[in-house]
Amino acid sequence: MDNTTTKMIDTTPSKHEWYQEAKDNAEAVDFELTNLIYDHLKKSRLDYRGFWNHARQISDMFKTINPLLREDRQQLWDRFNEIRDQVRERGEKERRLCQEHSSKIREKVEKNLEQAQEIILSAEGKEPLRKAKSLIDRTTGILKKEQNATRKGLSADPPVDPIGTIEVRMAREDVELCWRFVRKIRETLKEKRGLILDRNYSELSQEGSQAVENAQEKDPYVALESIKSIQDRLKNSWVTREQREKLRDLLNGAWQIAIQRVEERRGERKRQHEEWLQRMTDHLQRWESLFGKNEQIVADLREQIEKLENDVENSINADFIDRAKNWIGEKKTKILDIERTNRDLERKIKSVKNKIGRAKNSREHDYAYLPSDSSENSSDEQV
Repeated sequence: MDNTTTKMIDTTPSKHEWYQEAKDNAEAVDFELTNLIYDHLKKSRLDYRGFWNHARQISDMFKTINPLLREDRQQLWDRFNEIRDQVRERGEKERRLCQEHSSKIREKVEKNLEQAQEIILSAEGKEPLRKAKSLIDRTTGILKKEQNATRKGLSADPPVDPIGTIEVRMAREDVELCWRFVRKIRETLKEKRGLILDRNYSELSQEGSQAVENAQEKDPYVALESIKSIQDRLKNSWVTREQREKLRDLLNGAWQIAIQRVEERRGERKRQHEEWLQRMTDHLQRWESLFGKNEQIVADLREQIEKLENDVENSINADFIDRAKNWIGEKKTKILDIERTNRDLERKIKSVKNKIGRAKNSREHDYAYLPSDSSENSSDEQV
């Protein structure tokens, strides 16, 4: 009875129970090892800190877990070491790739900025500086992409690794170095821009001052042409808005001086007006004569076309019909050309008559406001 009682209250696990518990423990460790990587992949990227914290917990687990078969412990430990070695190698690979990537981007940025610097230093006008700025902007776009990736801990262009995606990004110190270079180049661009603007302003200002002197002391008509030439150049010159306004004020002052002197030379203006009127009258006579001749030519061509069309209708000669049709087409084309010429002549005749009418009704004939005959002085179209 005593022996039976002793067996019933004995809490020592049986060999089978111990073995089963050891296997359960092995499965628990195996489960943790399986999750060691996958639990720390965030959007396909490995969380190293989380991985190594978890690895320390598993290492402690090996120290405290019991029972565990020796062969299971060894196999699990070997697997644990293999995983850690794999992640350690991956980390070293990632650091190496980051260094290579960072150096590559830094070299590219430095090359672009050095090229921009060369363009800036040799620039003499707006377009080279615009080209340099475009190159700087493209380079800063690369930097911003890398900087955003670095801030977020992401890869700008991530390669794939068996354990998730490798985080390849620029080193912060390289990003900061590149931005310092960008700021330096931008300052160089700003300085060169200021130098060119000041040079352009200085050149135009000197010419404007000379125009004032010419308007005061020399031929006012030459001064007016000089002022207009400078004004035309000013339209396309690269200067600041403030500089442009100063130049306009300077040229407007010179213009007023020249106009005042022109007013004092009415006899010359009258002669010039009469010459202009004679030129316009000559143009008018020539164009009206040409217009009449052209109309007669058109009438003759229409008669010729009508005769050819009758000949075509009455002919049975295929070769003649083909040639006649070609003649008809050529004559119609010629009529269109002549009519186009006459329309242009009509426009010119009307324009000149209007100008002559306005000039005759005007009491004052100012050279500065004399109608231009440049548009009416083109070569007559010959038929």
